[in-house]
Amino acid sequence: MTVWEAVKKSRRMKWLGLAVMLIGFTQLLMVAVLSIYDLGTQMKASFLSGIGDELQNLSLSVYQATSFLEILWEATPRLDIHNPLTLDTLMLAGIMAVIGAGAYIRGCGIQLFNDIESIKKKARDEIWLRSMLPQDQAATVINQPASVTVLSLQMPPGEVKNWWERPAGIVLIGLTSTYLAAFLTRISGLT
Repeated sequence: MTVWEAVKKSRRMKWLGLAVMLIGFTQLLMVAVLSIYDLGTQMKASFLSGIGDELQNLSLSVYQATSFLEILWEATPRLDIHNPLTLDTLMLAGIMAVIGAGAYIRGCGIQLFNDIESIKKKARDEIWLRSMLPQDQAATVINQPASVTVLSLQMPPGEVKNWWERPAGIVLIGLTSTYLAAFLTRISGLT
């Protein structure tokens, strides 16, 4: 893989990680809105019915503003503190895993970007060294021609490793696939 290919891969990983984190965070906010709605329902049954009405109205206005995300709303888990061992709790853990996977992918992209920057810095230092030496000595000190651009250089073999080949990536793929299975189960109506 050349440095230019690594730059493109780094950009893709950073944007993909950000998108995955955004999707997970959106679903987590939906869980919070549904929890606030349920809290408002419980408060309506007590002497704090006015606050309960306001919480429910706030939740409904958020739902109406984001009604274009209907498929996510249908699959958003409703947490029940009295029965914690349910599919909804598994889905909440899956949402956290999706956010973690997005952060991990983005972190791997940032690490690759930093590796690329260090390679570019080494190449700049090499060019500077070449400019300071007489032409006959530069050829003997550095065995590469001066016209090689940094972006066409090969990445060092150990520098580029796919995020899913690392131990944390394997664990996050397992957790995320569990969440996707629960999500598809919820959407298809099998629960």
